[in-house]
Amino acid sequence: MNTTLPDSIEYGDNITIYGYEKEEYRLIMDELYLSCGNGDIDWLNMAVWCAGEKCATGNIKITYGFVDFDDDGGIGDSCDEDISYQTKKNNKRNYR
Repeated sequence: MNTTLPDSIEYGDNITIYGYEKEEYRLIMDELYLSCGNGDIDWLNMAVWCAGEKCATGNIKITYGFVDFDDDGGIGDSCDEDISYQTKKNNKRNYR
């Protein structure tokens, strides 16, 4: 039984996490298609499963920043980079 989390997660990885009372949770990441274009946004969807049920869902939002320069060398269009996330717990059961 592995007791540490991996340094990175790749598409198709299923990561098993054991809870306080030895409950088994599995982290599963959906398909991964990154666009990486200037100003583009990608969503990475994930779910945590316990006892055959989806007990939590979440996503990571990646915004790719960029800076365009005008003819005079000044800053034209731009967009800040950003990484944010959100999670939602399934309230059907009392998951820890």
